Amino acid sequence: DYEGYSSIKLNNGFKDPSLCRETIGYWVLRHFMEAPQANYARVYVNGAYFGLYTSVESVNKSFAERRFESDKDNPFFKGDAEPAPPPPGCPPAQPGATLNYLGDEQACYETHYEIESDTGWNELIQLCYAIEAEHSLAPMRMETDRFLWMSVFNSLTVNLDSYLGSITHNYYLFRRDNGRFVPVIWDLNECFGGFNQLSSGMPLSISEMQQLSPDANKDLPGKPLLDLLLNEQRYRKMYYAHYRAMLEHFFANGAYLAKAEELQALISQAVQDDPNALYSFSDFEDNLYQSVNITGPGGNPFSIVGLHELMDARTSYLQSTPEWQVTAPQLGNFQPSAYAAMPGEQLWISIETQEADSCWLLYRYSSAEDFSMLPMYDDGNHEDGAAGDGIFGTSVNMGNTGLQFAFYGENVEAGTFLPYNATFAYYELGIASDIAINELMASNTTTQADQDGEFDDWVELYNNTSQLVSLEGYHLSDDESDLQKWTFPAGAQIEAQGYLIVWLDKDETQQGLHANFKLSADGEALFLSDPDGNLLDGVQFGAQLTDYAYARCPNGSGSFSILAPTFQASNETACLTDTREASEEEAWQFYPNPVTGSLYWQAPQGAQYPLEIRLSDLQGKLWLEQTLNAAEGSLPMQDLPTGMYLLFIEGKREPVKLVVLKL
Repeated sequence: DYEGYSSIKLNNGFKDPSLCRETIGYWVLRHFMEAPQANYARVYVNGAYFGLYTSVESVNKSFAERRFESDKDNPFFKGDAEPAPPPPGCPPAQPGATLNYLGDEQACYETHYEIESDTGWNELIQLCYAIEAEHSLAPMRMETDRFLWMSVFNSLTVNLDSYLGSITHNYYLFRRDNGRFVPVIWDLNECFGGFNQLSSGMPLSISEMQQLSPDANKDLPGKPLLDLLLNEQRYRKMYYAHYRAMLEHFFANGAYLAKAEELQALISQAVQDDPNALYSFSDFEDNLYQSVNITGPGGNPFSIVGLHELMDARTSYLQSTPEWQVTAPQLGNFQPSAYAAMPGEQLWISIETQEADSCWLLYRYSSAEDFSMLPMYDDGNHEDGAAGDGIFGTSVNMGNTGLQFAFYGENVEAGTFLPYNATFAYYELGIASDIAINELMASNTTTQADQDGEFDDWVELYNNTSQLVSLEGYHLSDDESDLQKWTFPAGAQIEAQGYLIVWLDKDETQQGLHANFKLSADGEALFLSDPDGNLLDGVQFGAQLTDYAYARCPNGSGSFSILAPTFQASNETACLTDTREASEEEAWQFYPNPVTGSLYWQAPQGAQYPLEIRLSDLQGKLWLEQTLNAAEGSLPMQDLPTGMYLLFIEGKREPVKLVVLKL
């Protein structure tokens, strides 16, 4: 076990002289869908340096449980299997994990997929039936948006050793608790044109890869997923909306190349020192920009296209195609009727648009759910201003633990999402409550002991009012179907703008407030309700870090994130305080904050470069990262969702942390 990871996968860069294909590919993917982490490892054997490897997070049950907040024993498949003739009674089928419907017999699928769970074949068969035979069932069997992002990535980066290419493999399927399958891409050492076999015909030339159509293979009989996503009008517009977003934010602006150059600089010395390197150091440097000739298995020579050589020409080609000449909708400022509301309370949400004929609110109540599409209206009757003014509105009720939402606009030519990487990214509104669940700790080993010296789980409540509030008869629970699991005793109260701790240790025999349940550090939920059983506040949380709190930022009303604990005190110190005390000459300057466009920064005197700057939301999702080599610059934030972000700067000194508000 190493920092919670039980498996380490080391890859030697086969068919990737640049040693960047995997790390860059996964880096891009993680902005749009769940994908493995990837870095580099110097490997030593008996104290001797053996070589540099790419270290990629294993896609296993632990990965699925962490990323998808679901039971790790749910149906789980690897889209890969040893080729074999179809069993007796099974129809002829294309090779690979094609997602074709092959009838209802399990044996017909066993030669196309490897099962990673104890059960699940029936669920996989139902998925294949929806994808190929009954498209109306697809939204109930799969999280369509993740399959759209997978398909966009495979096409844009010419990742042909995938579902898109001739072998139709290299992905996983996991069925979430919500009953829908999600894909996970893996094995990216041959993305960016490292594998050039699109179909059973001749391999693609470099120019053919540079000009690979986004519609490639959509009508092949062994690609029913592409048929669904590219021939159904709504999905097709969503596919191209995602395609334009990924191209614009990571390739047309050169972000992928800057990241690759940064990574090559990081590993350059390790590559030069590698005693078992597969490629020369000049091939390593050159392949980022141009093709290099290498020797493959059996001594056969072949050429590997350069990343920049491929993607620079590919970007120009794509931007010249008809799908890039359309007038896509523009989605602008949006306005909720309230930024926090009680569970069940009606909320109105409006959004300004241009060139949109239709608009939808994509919403859900927790990250365990899939998004639903709710029509928005520009008729003057839905808190949308005047009819036909380009402002769309609709209403939705607040959920028990909050509301997560995004937008999709469409006209006859194209569609657009907001935020650009929806629905992996989304906006969020929280619960409004006089008494709020303010902070909790589900894995406490050293932070705070109870009156008996035991380090147990705890929750902190905060009174947002200026009056003392009696909590007699109120309830706490970790089960939404049983909100009255534990009841506050007679005399329980919370001071005005005060804090109250309840120990969640399943030990009511101890003095003080001790509930009859514990929290799971692997993630669950916590609810507060009044004496009549009306839900007042709730929070759903994923896996927790030991001795860290899950707390609101701002204190008492904001969204939750993992922070340093502030037991029975305001969270503002954890939200806003730098991780170190800086003298005046060491102080960083960031402006403007709040920000609507770019955030400008100026480094202190004596800063030691390079420095890494990362911008994450309060849920820990990484949105931007840069390497700083100069004393001043800017961070583009105009396309990010509104809300609070944590900015980290790391280098040779202690890290710096800043809270940034995006309007």
